[in-house]
Amino acid sequence: MGRTGRKRAHKNAPSQALDHHESAVNLRRFMSRNGFNDESDLKLRNFPQTGRGVAAWRPLHENDVIIRVPFHLLITYATLTSSNFPRLFVPTSKLTIHDLLAAFLVLQRHKTNSFWSDYIDSLPPEPPWLPALLSEERTELLPVDLKLAAKKSRRSLEESWSRLARSIRSDWTCGCCGKNADRVIDLHSFIWGYVLVNTRAVYVDPETIRGECDRATDILSDEPCMALCPFLDMFNHSDDAATRAEFVRHEGQLFYQLTTLTGSKKYRQVFISYGGHDNVKLLTEYGFFIPGNCYDSVPIQVEEVFQVLKLVLDNSRYKFVQKHGLNKSLFISEAGASFNLKALLFVASDTSETKNLASVVYNDSYPESFVKSTGRMCHKLLYFHAEKLQSVLKILQDLELDSLVIDFLRYRLDLMKKLCDNKQ
Repeated sequence: MGRTGRKRAHKNAPSQALDHHESAVNLRRFMSRNGFNDESDLKLRNFPQTGRGVAAWRPLHENDVIIRVPFHLLITYATLTSSNFPRLFVPTSKLTIHDLLAAFLVLQRHKTNSFWSDYIDSLPPEPPWLPALLSEERTELLPVDLKLAAKKSRRSLEESWSRLARSIRSDWTCGCCGKNADRVIDLHSFIWGYVLVNTRAVYVDPETIRGECDRATDILSDEPCMALCPFLDMFNHSDDAATRAEFVRHEGQLFYQLTTLTGSKKYRQVFISYGGHDNVKLLTEYGFFIPGNCYDSVPIQVEEVFQVLKLVLDNSRYKFVQKHGLNKSLFISEAGASFNLKALLFVASDTSETKNLASVVYNDSYPESFVKSTGRMCHKLLYFHAEKLQSVLKILQDLELDSLVIDFLRYRLDLMKKLCDNKQ
């Protein structure tokens, strides 16, 4: 099935209602009590292709508001500074908004009578799986780009926990049970909070948030640009969705509003856009991938270009590549070789002693003979990657690694084969 067919299939697939589940009912009641008005008649559904998602029971047209959530129902830095939460930390603490939101979630889950209990109960009890949660040994088995992304995410998580742990006051005790901080917020519970913030937080305008904050307790080391938004975090992402998120004043009240720029048919799942992300980004940051993602590509390492194609750079051309950064952003997509990969292939394979390389590269005035050979060189690189990935897949399948990674690597292998066919 082609890309268009896959898109149509996942939009038309039958779904099952989830609104009757206790957590969904309680979340709706909580939001309604606190000023939320569902103007789009949104329904929680379970979809075959995406799992839990949101459908609209009325048609949405271009520039229609999908959802408008009162500001006080968002968990923002303003929420944290207006509560007793900052007392958990030594006054000189400097923590990121991600650190703080994760810790806040953990504390609210621990409390027996939190204002946010109905929202917390709508969250998964265990953290969604991310590649960052793999052991170091298994991470090393992943393809280079996924391995580097997983390591970066894991390092961010570990640094976040380290910052938080050394910032918590040693004399702090929980107001609801009297337990010390280390018995309320430990590494296991923090990972839950951290991953949920990572996978569910929305971007918000930091200036608007700072305008609502108590500046007397500023322990933030970065911008307050992340927030948790009940119900809005139930929407799924699509690479071809287009939405606009912003703070608006409506009838004198501040809201976080999501607007569709494309529209959606009645009873269909409503997708939103998290941004123009490829599948490695989606997998490492959000824990899913999209077959047929228009932003997908096969990354190529600069060393592979010379190893596979048996190319050599003389000193002057090596300096040219370094000066212009042509050893970075190397990939092959359905559109062909990336700008830098195409340029690198030309600089490394050109035997005509071209004097002005920059003119050829930046004016896209490549010789016809090179243009014809580009497909052949890309095919060799893709074939090399496909063979290597097949070996990796065999090892990971034998280890019974998480099925999501296996599915993603199988999808990538299919993508490589498809791109190979295009280059023949």
